[in-house]
Amino acid sequence: MGGMAWLSVSWACEDISQTVLRLLDALLPHVGISLQNFAALDRQRSHTLASQEAVRRLNLCWLKMNAQGRILDKDAMADGVLNASSAFRRPPVDRLVLSDPVADREMRSALAALATKPNGRARAFRLSSQPWLDMLLMRSRGDALLDTMEPVIVAYIHGEVAESSDQSEQLADLFGLTFKEAGLAIALSRGQTIREAAVQLGLTEQSAREYTKRIYGKTGTRGQADLVRLLLTSVAAMA
Repeated sequence: MGGMAWLSVSWACEDISQTVLRLLDALLPHVGISLQNFAALDRQRSHTLASQEAVRRLNLCWLKMNAQGRILDKDAMADGVLNASSAFRRPPVDRLVLSDPVADREMRSALAALATKPNGRARAFRLSSQPWLDMLLMRSRGDALLDTMEPVIVAYIHGEVAESSDQSEQLADLFGLTFKEAGLAIALSRGQTIREAAVQLGLTEQSAREYTKRIYGKTGTRGQADLVRLLLTSVAAMA
C-alpha cells in the first residue's frame, strides 16, 4: 500500500531465546496490520484535505438548519462567510437571518416548504451582486442519525472572496484573454448584462461589446450562456 516500516529489537544478552523469537514472529503480522491501518487512515486524511482545498477554492461553504432557520451544524468556512458579508445578520440566537427583509421572508418560506417536503425542489437565492454571493437551499438527504431526528435543510453558500481576482490570471492562461477581457468574461458569467459589466469595469458599452466578440472568439463559445458553461466547468472556477 506504499508504506514501509522497520522493527528494530535490541537484546542485552548474547543469545536470543527461541521463546523471544517466536514472540517476535507472532508480533510481525500485527505490525503489518497496524501499518496497513495507518496507511489507510493517512490516505483518507489526504483525500479529505484535498477535498477541503477544492471546496475552499470554489468559495463554497455549507451549514445545516432546521425549519426555523436555527443553525445545527456548519463547516469550517461558514463562520468566515457569515461574519464577512453584510448579506447576513447574526442575532443573539444562532439563527440564519438575511439583512434584506424581503429575501429573509422568502428564505423562511422556502425553509418551511422544504421541511414538509423531503423531495421538494431546491431553492436558489442571490444574496449580493457586489461582491457576488448566492445560496442554495435543499433538504438533507443524509442518513446520519442527527439528520433524521428532525427535518434538516442544507444551505450551500457560494461567494466571491479576495483571492477570486486570481481567476483573471487563470483565464488569461487558459484562453489567452487580456486582463480586461478576463474581467468582462467573469462579470458575464455571473449573470451581468454587457451594460452592467461595462459600468463595473469602467468601459463604454460599445467597447464592452467589442471585447465580448473577442472573448467569444478566443474561447470558442457562441454566446453568453455558452461562455458561462465553459467558465463554470473549467479549472479557472477554482482559482
